[in-house]
Amino acid sequence: MADGDTKQEHPPQRGPIARALFSLTWPIALSMLSYSLMTAVDTLFVGRFGADAISAVGLGGLCSFTLLTFAMGLLRGGKVVVAQAVGAGHHGEIRQLAAATLGVALIASGVTWLLTIAVTPLFGQIFHEAKANEQLSAYVYARAYGIPLFLLATALREVSQGEGDSRGPMWAALTANLVNIPFNALFVLGLHGGVVGSAWANVLAQLLDLAVLAWLRRDWILALGRVNLRQIRQIAFIGWPLGAEMFLDVSAFSLLGFILARLGTVEMAAHQIALQISHLSILPILALGESVSVLSGNAVGARRSEGIPTIVRVGLGLGLLYAGAMSLLLLTLPRPIVALFTNSAPVQRLSAVLLTVVAGFQLGFVFYGICRAALRGLGDLKFTAKVTVGAAWICTPPLGYLFGHLLGFGVVGGWCALAIEITLASALYIVRLERRGFVANAGLLNGLLEPQAELTSLNLIPAEIPEFWPGTEVPVELPPST
Repeated sequence: MADGDTKQEHPPQRGPIARALFSLTWPIALSMLSYSLMTAVDTLFVGRFGADAISAVGLGGLCSFTLLTFAMGLLRGGKVVVAQAVGAGHHGEIRQLAAATLGVALIASGVTWLLTIAVTPLFGQIFHEAKANEQLSAYVYARAYGIPLFLLATALREVSQGEGDSRGPMWAALTANLVNIPFNALFVLGLHGGVVGSAWANVLAQLLDLAVLAWLRRDWILALGRVNLRQIRQIAFIGWPLGAEMFLDVSAFSLLGFILARLGTVEMAAHQIALQISHLSILPILALGESVSVLSGNAVGARRSEGIPTIVRVGLGLGLLYAGAMSLLLLTLPRPIVALFTNSAPVQRLSAVLLTVVAGFQLGFVFYGICRAALRGLGDLKFTAKVTVGAAWICTPPLGYLFGHLLGFGVVGGWCALAIEITLASALYIVRLERRGFVANAGLLNGLLEPQAELTSLNLIPAEIPEFWPGTEVPVELPPST
């Protein structure tokens, strides 16, 4: 058989790749919904207390999340080193690496808690309304007690996914979100705790999330007494660029929130409602992107780069089908959806307008999420970091201020600025994929690693990667680039 025929013996097939993407995506999507869904539930329960309460919970949740982002990115270093150990066949090291990641989480928890306590008083001047400022600070202070719980659970979740287990973290996240609902009912309504009661319900839900994960991975917890400082440094060294990118990206959006907060609590309440609905609608796209990144990384390791365009196209097709259905839902039922969050007529009217903007960039976000994830899976991390951070800071805060304040479009102008950011970044990602100039160096990790030809010898990817086409088995060894 000719060489050309040999290459076509097992061509990439869209059906099996679609099944593999779906099998990888749904547990990741449910896990990723955890934090956003908790804040959405908080918003639902405090909505009856008015625009001040909605604004405080919305911006308070965003502030708390922003302060956590660097530590969350840092802990992704644990996923990287565990995936490397799995690929190298060093399964005996996973327990020690997991303990080291938990050590990083403990250190990061202390630093993040101190930072949160230090900056929270600054939030007292964000809104024009004194009551909203008071509720915002109280909410962030209460949520601060959940920082160690959240980051320890994040460490266990990242390492589990690095080992190939995405379902254990999924069940823990689902359990936590289910109990968050009765906790909110008890603390917000039963005990009349208001905004602060909602924060404490969130903290207790995070405690349960950690408890479930700790029980599932109790052998990792027991290994904490033998933490290796060298491994802690290794995890931090790999994770800090990811943490910096995540922090800078989310900070740009948080700054937009501060800009919009100066417009008043009605505008901020509408922004918060649209934000929660947007998060819930786009997180499945981000999860699909993570799956595309996994399969793209495996294709690089298996020397099957000719299959990468098929993976990306299938991912885009699935994403566009989902986003199209979601856009139709948001365009046809904006008021009933918004009514779930508030009974304030002004907030409902403005929120419904924002949902049309959200529906408009759903399709564009598919290209943003899938193409960026594919580039990360191929090891093109420098480019994606520059575009993600650059587009966020060039577009969102300055254009949000221009459209929202100077031109008088209010919160709608701020969301138009966000849509421009997504459009610009998506275009750059698409051009990068189409040019394929990065393929020669696929697998580079921020310039620290050798080119693809030497990846296997450095134990950065498995020496033998199961072929995910044309069969339906999902690879269990996550590539380090994800």
